[in-house]
Amino acid sequence: MKKKTLGMLVFTLVMTAAVISTAGLMIKKDLEDSNEMNCETVSSDIEEKTAIKLEDEPDDPQLLITRTGYLSIPAAAFTPLNYNLDFWNFGRYLQTTEQFMIYCYAPVYLPTDANVIRVALFWCDQNIAYDIEIKLLNYGGLSGETTMADFTSSGSSGKGSSEDRTIEDPVIDNGLKCYYLEVGFSTMMVLEYIVIEYEYQVIINSIEAGVSNTPPTNDNYRN
Repeated sequence: MKKKTLGMLVFTLVMTAAVISTAGLMIKKDLEDSNEMNCETVSSDIEEKTAIKLEDEPDDPQLLITRTGYLSIPAAAFTPLNYNLDFWNFGRYLQTTEQFMIYCYAPVYLPTDANVIRVALFWCDQNIAYDIEIKLLNYGGLSGETTMADFTSSGSSGKGSSEDRTIEDPVIDNGLKCYYLEVGFSTMMVLEYIVIEYEYQVIINSIEAGVSNTPPTNDNYRN
């Protein structure tokens, strides 16, 4: 009887241990599954937040700015209307001994869409009877010729400069028009060079312009 009771006790202990072991394995598997799901959720949240952050970041804005350019046209660029006249082109200046006005021409090459704002003439004038004449013109075929700037030297006291800021048809259109200068001068006059001042627009990013996209913080105002 004692042996039978002892055997039953051993069997009961073995079965209890087996049940506990099985329950432990099930709990461990549940924990592993739960941890895996939590990791996937966290990873998904991180990816989603990262995607939102990248989508919300503003692109670097582009700025349209206006710049100033200068075209310098030397005396060397001019050719006379009539080569039979007494005319000298020394590269840095034009000169004649003719007692009447002679005329010379030079091409003008400016970028398309440039806006001409000033034409300046540098000269030496010692003729009391005449002044050096200068014109900036364009020619558009069927549209004809347009005088964009028209002015003269002033006085007869030697070296000086003159300019015109009242420009007609100032925007350059190389697709439809050509551009050139006409100058008229006589003896005791020297034409040196012409400067054309113009404006043009370019597109740049804010980094190139030195403009920050970061809004100001309190740190910007600390001493």
